[in-house]
Amino acid sequence: MDYELLKAEVENMITDKRYKHSLGVVESAIKLAERYGCDLKKTMIAAILHDCAKSFSREQMMDVLQKNGLKIDEVTYFETQLMHGVVGSILAKEKFGVDDEQILSAIRYHTTGKKNMTLLEKIIYLSDFIEPGRRYPGVDKLRKLAMKDLDEAMIQAFDNTIKYVVSLDSVLHPDTIEARNYLIMERGKTNLDYNSKELAKKIKEWVEEKNGFDVEIIDVSELTPMTDFFVIASGSSTINVKAIAEYVDEMASKDGINAISNEGRQGGRWILIDFNSVVVHVFLEEERQFYDLERLWSDGKKL
Repeated sequence: MDYELLKAEVENMITDKRYKHSLGVVESAIKLAERYGCDLKKTMIAAILHDCAKSFSREQMMDVLQKNGLKIDEVTYFETQLMHGVVGSILAKEKFGVDDEQILSAIRYHTTGKKNMTLLEKIIYLSDFIEPGRRYPGVDKLRKLAMKDLDEAMIQAFDNTIKYVVSLDSVLHPDTIEARNYLIMERGKTNLDYNSKELAKKIKEWVEEKNGFDVEIIDVSELTPMTDFFVIASGSSTINVKAIAEYVDEMASKDGINAISNEGRQGGRWILIDFNSVVVHVFLEEERQFYDLERLWSDGKKL
C-alpha cells in the first residue's frame, strides 16, 4: 500500500475539486495523528482514500454493493450521499488491496460516525470537517478545538451535522446520533466531572501527596490551542519524579480521566503527562531550571 501510488490512482478517479479536498484531509489528518499518537501510514492511506467513491453515480454504487453482496440500511439507501463511505471501503479493499480493518472502517464511517469510534475513525471523520479548504462559520474554532480536545471537537462536529441536516428537512442517520450520544455519555462518566482548572488543582494535590514540590499552575489557554493549563512540579530524584508521574496517572485514571500520552524524557529526569486540557511536567530540579518553562510561558497567568 504505497501512499504515492494510491494518491495517483485517486487523482484519476475523482474531480480536481474533490482531489484537492482529499489532500486537505490528508494534511489535517497528519496533524491530528501527530497530536494524538495515531499511526501515520494508516492515517494517510485512510485520508487519501476516504472519498475514492465520491464520483460514482448512485447506480454505480448500488452495483458495487450488489456485486459484493452487501446490504445497506434504509437511511443510507435513501440518502445517496451517505453511500460513498460504504462503497469507498469496498473499493479500498478490492481495488487497492487494503486489508487493514481499521483503515477500512475509518473510510466506511467517515460520513456518519458510529458508536465507540477508534482514534483513526475520529481523525478521518474530523479531518473531513476541518481540512484547509473548508469555509463555514466556526471552522477555525473547530480546528483549534480539534488540537486541544478531540472528543469535544467530535461532539461539535456531530452537532453541526445534525443542525445542518435538520435545516434541510432531511434524514439523520442513527449512527450519527449514537456516536454523539456515546461520546457525551462517556465524557459524563469521566472528565466532565472536572473543568480544566479544577483538574489542574487536583493534579497539584496529587503531586504534593507524593512529595513533589514547587508546584506551579500556569493558565496558557490564551497562548496556545494545545491545552489550557500547565502543571509544573519538581521531584527530589528520578525515582521520585517517576513515582509522582505514576501516581498522578493512577489517580486520574481512577476518576475516569485517561492521559493521551505519558512520556519520560532526558533519562527520566523529565516526565510529561498530557491530559488534553492539562499538561503535567514533572522535573528533576536541575532539569527544570535548565528548561525554565515558567520563563518561556511567563505571559501565562499563575493560579
